[in-house]
Amino acid sequence: DAHYDGFGPAHNIVINEASGYAYAVGSDTCNAGPHIVDISTPTSPLAAGCVGGDGYTHDAQCVNYSGPDADYAGREICMNSNEDTLTIEDVTDKANLVQVSRTGYTGANYTHQSWFTEDQQYFVLDDELDESNNRRDQRTRTYIFDVSDLDSPVHIGTHIADVTAIDHNQYVKGNHVYQANYQAGLRILDVTQVGSGSLSEVAYFDIYPSGNAAQFNGAWSVYPYFDSGTVIISGIEQGLVVVKPNLTGGAPTEFSSTDPVRIKAGSTVTSAIDVSGIDGSAPAALEVAIDVSHAAPTALAVDLVGPDGATYSLKNSGEALQPAYTVDASASPASGTWRLRITDTRGGGRPGELTSWSLRF
Repeated sequence: DAHYDGFGPAHNIVINEASGYAYAVGSDTCNAGPHIVDISTPTSPLAAGCVGGDGYTHDAQCVNYSGPDADYAGREICMNSNEDTLTIEDVTDKANLVQVSRTGYTGANYTHQSWFTEDQQYFVLDDELDESNNRRDQRTRTYIFDVSDLDSPVHIGTHIADVTAIDHNQYVKGNHVYQANYQAGLRILDVTQVGSGSLSEVAYFDIYPSGNAAQFNGAWSVYPYFDSGTVIISGIEQGLVVVKPNLTGGAPTEFSSTDPVRIKAGSTVTSAIDVSGIDGSAPAALEVAIDVSHAAPTALAVDLVGPDGATYSLKNSGEALQPAYTVDASASPASGTWRLRITDTRGGGRPGELTSWSLRF
């Protein structure tokens, strides 16, 4: 019924159904930023504006904002994944588009796609190349931002998955984020602890069971918004995969620290995580994930210290460093301050770094 030829090829078309505007991103116009089209009358699409000030936009989410930042209440906001930044634009006035903020993050390789939590207070972001470009640790990473102040988003945590895979597209529905993570398939994470910078995996469906690697096979995207609870997955080799997750069970709870700690030769360092809201004892299978950069990781001794002072040895000097450990910590209370203690037994050498660590209950 209508043909709009204001742009040619584009990577994606983002539609804000509430405003009646479409945003072509990664097109051959607008410096590859969002090309705005008024589709409120679908048979008469009209060019409406151009967001080109920050270059290429790979993907975006555009909403009529109803989140906690009163300065932007009722405004139309686009959250743009711009290759190396989260770039927020106020697109309410199509003749006067305003860049609200431009936020980078440590580990950025290719800012690919991202999504609001339903209260629009937090934002989960995936980077398509941070796994494959990281030769040391290729586990899937999801970056968590507090965007309660749109002028100043804050990176508050990074979820590190147990498996190796590239993340590609993710969408939030209710208390869960549904991720299409290539070879790892559909991954569903609980977001109820997102305010503490934590996500917890509660379900998955692996459509590429022959392997988990940071390569481009398997789940490309996912759609979780059917009222029935059915989720569809688009697979590169598999085609259309239809599943219905059972999410009635209790979700694991994860707490993390992303504050880097320098590890000098001959020294002992600690990093703390405060755990709250969990009654009783810690589990007999407490999962501890560790991200350490070090020239001689076998020289490290690593202990977990519970809130009651109980010490759990994770690794002795001379042993290989693993990215994750499972420990019987049931002798300690779950809530309280947990500490990771690392001793570098070398007599000298270049310092290393504890980048992040997490506890999964």
